[in-house]
Amino acid sequence: MAVRALNPMGYPPDVTQVQMAERFDTLSGRRVYLVDARFDDSDIFMLQMEAWFREHRPDIDARYVAKKGIYTQPDVALFSQIRDEGAAAVVGVGH
Repeated sequence: MAVRALNPMGYPPDVTQVQMAERFDTLSGRRVYLVDARFDDSDIFMLQMEAWFREHRPDIDARYVAKKGIYTQPDVALFSQIRDEGAAAVVGVGH
């Protein structure tokens, strides 16, 4: 009887490296989006984070937003808005 063994490693996909975005010296006076990615309870955390910014860093325009659809699907309109109007985004992925 012959035994056949398969390599579970597979073949990794080709990856094109993309540089990270440039960092700002400060977020003061800039807009930061706090994104509820629709993962379990990420809305609760993002709303708490928004309240923290309002109390401790009123110089930063922190805005809570909820993406449309489930967390695995992109929200093209929201992501475009964040790209065009925001300096940064924090994406909540739940617990």
